[in-house]
Amino acid sequence: MDIKIFDIVYCHSYLGRYRGRVMSELKRLNSFAISSCGVAEMNRVELIESITLPTLEIGDVVKVLPIPHEEKQRYPLGWTDDMTKFVNQQDDVHMVTDVNEQTPYGKPSYQLNNAFWFCPYHLEKIESYDMV
Repeated sequence: MDIKIFDIVYCHSYLGRYRGRVMSELKRLNSFAISSCGVAEMNRVELIESITLPTLEIGDVVKVLPIPHEEKQRYPLGWTDDMTKFVNQQDDVHMVTDVNEQTPYGKPSYQLNNAFWFCPYHLEKIESYDMV
C-alpha cells in the first residue's frame, strides 16, 4: 500500500487524512495516524484518494479550500477560529509570504498574507494569466 502524507483514506467507517506512521505501544510500527479516527493499524486503512500537493513559493497567489471540522480538530499546525474566518473568504485569494520546510510531517507549510500557516493539501495555486 503506497499511502502518502495527506492522502484520503478509509478507516473504521470514517474518511480521513493520512498524517504519518506512528509508533503505538500495542501495535508497534504498523500504525498510521489518521485525522478522523486517531491511530489505526495499517491493515485496516484503505487508500481512497491520492493527493498531489502544490509546489508553492513566496509570492505565489493561492485560494484556501475549506476542510471538514474533524480535520480542523487535528490540524498538524493547530487551528483557530480566526483561521476559519480566513478560509471562509471563499472568493478571496491570498499571497504566500513565508515557507517553512522544517515540519514534523516532512512537507512544507505556508504562511499566507503574513498571518496564518497552512498545510499544502487544501491550498490551490492560482495561475497568473495575461488578459488579451
